Amino acid sequence: VEWLQPALKLRARNRVGHKAVNVDGDMYVFGGWAGKVDKYLNFGFLFDTKSQQLLVENSTDRGRHPSGRRDHTLTLAGAKIYLFGGWNCVKSFNDLWTL
Repeated sequence: VEWLQPALKLRARNRVGHKAVNVDGDMYVFGGWAGKVDKYLNFGFLFDTKSQQLLVENSTDRGRHPSGRRDHTLTLAGAKIYLFGGWNCVKSFNDLWTL
């Protein structure tokens, strides 16, 4: 077994405390902490494993969306992604969102 690092044209922001879920063989990542500038992220990206491309979500195009957070959960159930909880160093979240 050997680790490989895909060469990506588009880079996602650095983040910690994010979560990822498998969606039909692709990887959807949401949230996390991006440092002092952006703090807690309220958007994510999809990594298409077939084309090896990142598709970045624009949080301003989505209407209502979860607050920026880290250490939440993501679960795929059927065709929906569920997000629950997390925190942002000020508030612990006890909310449920679906995408």
